[in-house]
Amino acid sequence: MFRFSLAALFLALTWTAMVCVGLTVPNRLWSAVTAFVSILALMTAILAAVYASGHSRAFAIGFAVFGSCYLLWLNRIESYSPTLARTLGEDSFQLVHNAEWYRVLPAGLPPPDRIQALMHSRDRFIEIVQSATIMLVGVLGGFVGRFLSVRAGNRKHDANDRR
Repeated sequence: MFRFSLAALFLALTWTAMVCVGLTVPNRLWSAVTAFVSILALMTAILAAVYASGHSRAFAIGFAVFGSCYLLWLNRIESYSPTLARTLGEDSFQLVHNAEWYRVLPAGLPPPDRIQALMHSRDRFIEIVQSATIMLVGVLGGFVGRFLSVRAGNRKHDANDRR
C-alpha cells in the first residue's frame, strides 16, 4: 500500500538527524534550520498538491493541510507558545538536559548569566520540538490523505467491476 523511494527515506533520515543534533545542542542555528526546513516542506507540499497527480497529490494535500493547520494553531490560536507544545518541549528539555537543569535549580541562586543561558537553550529546544511536530503532523496528514485516496480508488474499481 505505501511505498517509499530511497530519496524519501534519505530525506526523512536527514531530517531526523538534524532534529536530533538540534535537540542535543539547542541553539539559534539549529532552531532556524529546523524552522526553515519545516516551512520549506510545507511550501513544497503545496506545489506538489498543484502539480502532482494520483496518490502523490493526495499525500501532498494531506501534508500541506495538516502541517499548515498545526502551524497556524501554534502561532495564532494559542499565541506564540501554545500550552500543549510548550509543555511537551519543556518536559523533554528537562529529560534530555537533566544534568544541566538540576545543576542550576537546587544550587541556591546561581549567576544570572547561567540561568539566562539555560533558559535560552530551553527556548531553542522548544522551537526545535515545535518544528519537528509540524513535520510529524504533516506526515500524518499525508498518510491520511493517501489512505483516503487509495480507498476511494478501490471503491471506483469495485463499482466498475459490479457493472
